[in-house]
Amino acid sequence: MHLVLRNLALHRLPVLQNPALPVLHLLLVRSLVLLRPSQRQLMQLKNLVLLLLLLLLVLLLHLALNQVLLHLLVLSLVLHLLLVLNLARTRRRTTRRKKKTRRRKTQKLNHQQMQSRNLEKRSRRIRLLRELARQVLLENLERNRRKTMLTRINLREAPKTRRRRRAVMRRRKARKRRRVARRTIRERMKESLRKRRKKAARKKKAKEMKEEKNNQKIYFPSILFQSY
Repeated sequence: MHLVLRNLALHRLPVLQNPALPVLHLLLVRSLVLLRPSQRQLMQLKNLVLLLLLLLLVLLLHLALNQVLLHLLVLSLVLHLLLVLNLARTRRRTTRRKKKTRRRKTQKLNHQQMQSRNLEKRSRRIRLLRELARQVLLENLERNRRKTMLTRINLREAPKTRRRRRAVMRRRKARKRRRVARRTIRERMKESLRKRRKKAARKKKAKEMKEEKNNQKIYFPSILFQSY
């Protein structure tokens, strides 16, 4: 709008040469920004402003009939505005339709996906719960079996036999510990013996190599080095 007014003011019309017009336009824009109207209200306001512009242009035509250039400019502006309005309406309709159809399709797909996901989650949860229940049941059965066995032993055995059994168990454990200790001592002895044997073999090999080297030396007779 500001550009239209400026272009018209270039023709040196006395009505549009007022310097307050751009200021008024800026004030109008600022007030619109501050009010924050909805999209529908903006469209209504836009249509109203366009109608006022058209009326202003018709008035200018009546005032300056002799100016052919102005007449053509006004006609071209009117046609341009009408084309822009028509294009905007058609675009808005097509985009709305497309958006609606797309949204419906995605909603359907999302609903199907959500249903399948929920079914999978439910089946997995049921499977896990069944497995957990089975484990708990088995543990309880094992615990009960052990309890019954222990109670039977305790009821059957007298205190004397119980003491004897415990003493036997202690002796067995001590024997096992001693066996393990003996095994470790034996293994350590074997390891040290192996190391000693390795060291002796290395020494023997080094000695043999030294002797072989000494035997390979060639002693030249002293007669070869005498001066003739």
